[in-house]
Amino acid sequence: MVYVNLKSKPDWLFERNPFGLVPILEHKGNVVYESAVCNEFLEEAFPGSNTGTRDLLPSCLYRRAAARLMMFKIDKVCMLLTFIVANIIAAELYHHQKIDFEKIYFKNFVI
Repeated sequence: MVYVNLKSKPDWLFERNPFGLVPILEHKGNVVYESAVCNEFLEEAFPGSNTGTRDLLPSCLYRRAAARLMMFKIDKVCMLLTFIVANIIAAELYHHQKIDFEKIYFKNFVI
């Protein structure tokens, strides 16, 4: 396990995941990323019944589908929140730039 400072992402992170996100799994020279994909990979590569641990997903087909739907919904909510926060930050940056522009533009005028 490697901990990554997400405020200063190393180059190797982007070499493994073009989006620069975590988690990233490396197994036998192969790379897997995205949370839901990593969960399913671990479930299939190391099933609980073979390792003496619990499975990540329920054994019941319908409960397994419900768990996948929940992961899908959480991913959608996270994407929506990321979009909202990014737009708020962009609006704040624009607002500050606009104020600076007005100070520069109107500095020679008396109002």
